[in-house]
Amino acid sequence: VQYIGDTQPIDGMAFGADSSLYLTYIQENAVARITPRGRLEGVVRDSLLKWPDSFALAPDGGLYVTSSQLHIPRAQRTQ
Repeated sequence: VQYIGDTQPIDGMAFGADSSLYLTYIQENAVARITPRGRLEGVVRDSLLKWPDSFALAPDGGLYVTSSQLHIPRAQRTQ
């Protein structure tokens, strides 16, 4: 175990094709990553990414993230 740094509250984690560890920042509507060299970086932050939840890796190396929207009343969730 090695201390890398402080992070936001995280819901999902996955290693990408680039060997970075990707993290979902649920309170920030964002995705961050820890690079193989241990650097913590922001990847994307967007109001449309509501409560990023989990990841899926595509065969071509693409990384997909789900948006659960559990914190939003059902009638107000995006389709």
